[in-house]
Amino acid sequence: MFPMNASLANEFSSFFTKSEYPKRALIVQPGMLNQKLFFLETGLLREYYVFDGEDESTNEREVTAGFSHEGQFTFTTIPFLSGEPSRRYIQTIEPTIVYTISYQGIKSFVAKHHSVSLWLNVLYEQRLIRSETRMRIGQARTAEDAYKLFRKHFGLIAGRIPDKFVASYLNISTGTLSRFRS
Repeated sequence: MFPMNASLANEFSSFFTKSEYPKRALIVQPGMLNQKLFFLETGLLREYYVFDGEDESTNEREVTAGFSHEGQFTFTTIPFLSGEPSRRYIQTIEPTIVYTISYQGIKSFVAKHHSVSLWLNVLYEQRLIRSETRMRIGQARTAEDAYKLFRKHFGLIAGRIPDKFVASYLNISTGTLSRFRS
């Protein structure tokens, strides 16, 4: 992602804390002050929120906002940057090992090593691209087009994601999803 010499990389890695989580663990929940950046060594995460219907005829439902897999960094954008409490969940889909660094840890390191700010810019660019991809999938003309875009962008991990999470991400039923897959 961003080349660092061995000495700089070693110093930077000392700011990270390793954590292991079982399948279905919640690492972020609404209300948490979560100014943390997660790097996935292994595993798979989903970010989601709970939509509560505005009237009695609509029930609460989980809406999957995105997925992250090994080799990627992830964070809940607004809480990470602003310090506001999270309104989202981050949950493991499979056993996961993450390395975590705080926003303050990153800022301290960047203040000492200005060249690392380029790494931070790349990280923010990647997050912006993931957000734009999510928007494009959501704006597809048909559910089938949305599924095709999903396969294009998540093809390498799509088979590891349970159907109910894929359907939630695409805002379709699991029945509709199974028709596309057959």
